[in-house]
Amino acid sequence: MTGTETVDHDVEIDVAMAVTRDTETGQYLIIRKHQDYRASDEAESGGRYDRTPWEVPGGKIAAEDFEAYDLGKDDYGHGTYHEAAEGRVVEHAARRELEEETGLDGTVLRTAAPYHVVQEDGDTVKDIYFYPVLLAADIDTPSIRTYMNGLTDPEHDGVETGDVAAIQKRLTQNEMQAFKDLKLE
Repeated sequence: MTGTETVDHDVEIDVAMAVTRDTETGQYLIIRKHQDYRASDEAESGGRYDRTPWEVPGGKIAAEDFEAYDLGKDDYGHGTYHEAAEGRVVEHAARRELEEETGLDGTVLRTAAPYHVVQEDGDTVKDIYFYPVLLAADIDTPSIRTYMNGLTDPEHDGVETGDVAAIQKRLTQNEMQAFKDLKLE
């Protein structure tokens, strides 16, 4: 693509990021994407999950996150969920993703303003809005491994904890932006 072409943005995605800190040690949780896992939007194209396998828990903000507060997703435009119901929708999505991916129950400590990334994937242009949420949880890595192993179709197969300096080399720029925006550097 040259800089002079007009680009249509085909897909808009809103992602809650559950940056999770251990209540006892202060270390942060990262999880490894299962090598055979394909995200639902990649499955149609047959693509593999090809970025770094380590990430913080998180995922798309879903209709159920709005329904928990009797809200309709259509009531809010992309980039505005942070204000929606005083951020409760984003917080709900982050807590839901943490529980789905690790079995942990997190307590919201704070949120950061969303940030926007444009990603080109072949002929598709995606507008992705990331919503960082800092959660506190009692992180027990053996229990998380047991939880992951008990899932029928596990999305993740590894778990580690560390301070920001130790884990930053394993995370993507987008995830490190969440740490920065949450003032965790």
